[in-house]
Amino acid sequence: MPSPDSKGTIEWNKVKEDGVKMAFSRLGEGETYIDPTFSENFQKSRIAGIPSGAWHIFRAKSNTPEAQARTIINTLKEAGFTNKDSFAFEVYNKSGGNKTATKNEMANNLADLIQRIIDSDIPVYTNNLYIKTNIDT
Repeated sequence: MPSPDSKGTIEWNKVKEDGVKMAFSRLGEGETYIDPTFSENFQKSRIAGIPSGAWHIFRAKSNTPEAQARTIINTLKEAGFTNKDSFAFEVYNKSGGNKTATKNEMANNLADLIQRIIDSDIPVYTNNLYIKTNIDT
């Protein structure tokens, strides 16, 4: 992917010309942090003709699954997420509030969060949902 311009703005048409086949834009982290560039990047990648996705950093203990789901669902609605888009969770056990989470807390809270999103009116299904993690998680 080409470097952003001097202002840090991604030139999505150049990204498409370089052959990028899909782009994931960071939605946020936990319940309260929404990446200020998410909506713009998500929408501009689609306008450039690049299939789009959103990714979110999961927090097992510092935020509840219910609160994170509410943030994710509202942000995806505002961005115009469709069933043609993909969604991914980034899950690590060695950072943030996840450091002290047990394996069961990580698994149960992530499963709860995923179920809340699948049960919502946002078109996130098992065929467009991904989990990015490290080998230790």
